[in-house]
Amino acid sequence: MGDKMNQKGFTLIEMLAVFIIISIIMAIGLPAITKNLKKNGEKEYEQFLTTVELAAETYVESNRDMYPLNTVGQTATVTIGTLKDENLIQSVPDKPDGTKITDSMTVKVTVNSDKTLTYTFQG
Repeated sequence: MGDKMNQKGFTLIEMLAVFIIISIIMAIGLPAITKNLKKNGEKEYEQFLTTVELAAETYVESNRDMYPLNTVGQTATVTIGTLKDENLIQSVPDKPDGTKITDSMTVKVTVNSDKTLTYTFQG
């Protein structure tokens, strides 16, 4: 008959050792992965801010009849929903703190003292 010493498979001790090693690797790696994901979310949000301000500029310049911004200090707003409807922005990420950006949030357009326009996301 077969000798019990020739049986194939892993012992309980070997399985526990592998589980412990995997647990240690996860404990070391998980904080780094979480930090990277957070940093990527912040970068995505910063890119969104740039995109939304450029989209608002494009929209305002294309619709100057609706936005006669000529006086210093004069302001106007453009909603995120309008920019989405005009296909000037496609995706809207969450803020880094996890809150949602809604269609009713706006980009404020302000006429500067040198008659240039500044676009600022109000969210």
